[in-house]
Amino acid sequence: MSLKFLANIFATSEGRALMQDLERGKALIDFCNKSFGSCNSKVVYHSALVLFNYLLAYEADSKSKLQQVLEQSLKSIDEALSNNSLVDKDSLLSLLMCECRILYKNSDMVTWVEE
Repeated sequence: MSLKFLANIFATSEGRALMQDLERGKALIDFCNKSFGSCNSKVVYHSALVLFNYLLAYEADSKSKLQQVLEQSLKSIDEALSNNSLVDKDSLLSLLMCECRILYKNSDMVTWVEE
């Protein structure tokens, strides 16, 4: 339930401004990364939504300061996608959208994935 509410923080300008803090952002991404391993598909779904919304609201020109935690995000998402018991279409779609958003306009991450 808290993940569902957390996704709504980005609906206000005050919430978006609050999440521009780098340390809070890293903590949020780390929380989502851990949640991707949940056996509950709704937790996975809402974690992906929170991370996707964070990346949409992220206002810095470069995501290089988030590179390390986003690398872990891609690993966690790939593990979740390879989980055969995760069959919920919404969860799978949200994970794929999250991967796309991580890679969008992020040449450092694309290079890391290619290696």
